[in-house]
Amino acid sequence: PIELLIRIILLTTEEGDTILDPFFGSGSLYFACKITNRKCIGIEQSKIHLNTFTERMEKETKTD
Repeated sequence: PIELLIRIILLTTEEGDTILDPFFGSGSLYFACKITNRKCIGIEQSKIHLNTFTERMEKETKTD
């Protein structure tokens, strides 16, 4: 859950830090980083997951 990711990020990093996600998937860590003012580098080899992230990002952008 994204709430758990946020708690872990807040406990282990400082604002502005960069976090590496080697299994990017649908981008949950990216959104947790965005909420907590961290940068995120994601690595994903599956085009299916990248498409899922792209759709999710478009949806999030429309609601911001």
